[in-house]
Amino acid sequence: MNILIVSQYFWPESFKINNLCEHLSKKHNVTVLTSYPNYPKGEIFPEFKKNQSKFENYYNSKIIRVFQFQRKNGKPINLFLNYFSFLFFAFFKSFFLKKKFDLVLTFATSPIFVGLISILISKLNRAQSIIWVLDIWPEILKELNIIRSNFVIKIISIISTFIYQKHDIILTQSKSFKKIIEKKLKYRNKNNIVFFPSWPDELILNTKKTKKILKKKTINFLYTGNIGKAQDFENLVKAVESTKNSVNQKWYIVGDGRYKKKIIKMINEYNLKKYFNFYSFRSKKKLKKFFNLADFCFLALNKGKYLNSTIPAKLQTYMNCGLPILASIDGEAKNLILDAKCGFVARPGDFEDLALKIKKISNLKFKTLQRLGKNGKNFSKKNFDKKKLLNKLDKLISNKN
Repeated sequence: MNILIVSQYFWPESFKINNLCEHLSKKHNVTVLTSYPNYPKGEIFPEFKKNQSKFENYYNSKIIRVFQFQRKNGKPINLFLNYFSFLFFAFFKSFFLKKKFDLVLTFATSPIFVGLISILISKLNRAQSIIWVLDIWPEILKELNIIRSNFVIKIISIISTFIYQKHDIILTQSKSFKKIIEKKLKYRNKNNIVFFPSWPDELILNTKKTKKILKKKTINFLYTGNIGKAQDFENLVKAVESTKNSVNQKWYIVGDGRYKKKIIKMINEYNLKKYFNFYSFRSKKKLKKFFNLADFCFLALNKGKYLNSTIPAKLQTYMNCGLPILASIDGEAKNLILDAKCGFVARPGDFEDLALKIKKISNLKFKTLQRLGKNGKNFSKKNFDKKKLLNKLDKLISNKN
């Protein structure tokens, strides 16, 4: 089968679509329509600039790249140019793709409009279309006050629903997303809307940890990923301020994002610099040392019904690493952590509740720490196994052909 993957983000950027492409290329002829790698720092990767020819193929898959403006510092105007330049040039390129495709698969992070490209290409090729939805638009835009105009929200809602309607199969990264989309598509065959979560990154860690919380003075917390408005780091800073005199703690923040400078400035204003270590984005290989150092992994999302309908992809990786989790979150991710019995959950936006959880962690016994980590690992293996999920996708594709 000839498969086209449409994704604004792709290798050497680190996204789950890379794994999916690697898997599909074992059985099919895969082509990827994407752009120049510049996430998360907003600048084209130096190694890509140096030698673009090295990035023309990925596990026997051919990569077609179109121009886009870089994200740069993540300001709204730069993001707008980044998103819509990719749409414009990908739309133009759609008419000149030489190969005939049987399936068009879309990796739909924000913005959902990338699905319009897939609809066009699938129609030109009379191909099956699958979209993997990782963000619910426009509800999240409204909750984060990114767009305040009800008229604009209404227009985006109409376009989003149209995109869902025109795809043969909709994969949703959370069960909550599945329910939301089912409600939008009242008369749609619900069997074609499928829960398809992310799988954990494969990190081989040091499992022979000493009894750190009992024998040492400092508890190490680790956060990896985007530092944006949705993650509500202001709440974390206030919680650390509240517990600095009662808990010896160190926070390792590995990632980049629009709010990184703002959060560092806030930390300096609160005189909390000694409690935080910031690092830029790291590859999976280089992340290992941070996970080996950590006692707890941290996860956070701001308040909001739709925002907390998502399952942040890092949750599965945290669980699979066998480390307990501290989260400031609600909704589906909260329920997963509680069901797995692998950590502690504070109410989002409530720094006092988060502070209480930090204090509780400081009194943990080592056996409890081990048990929480083991629970998460077992839960991840049972519910987010990569091989099982990719086999599930294979069945969906074969049943439609």
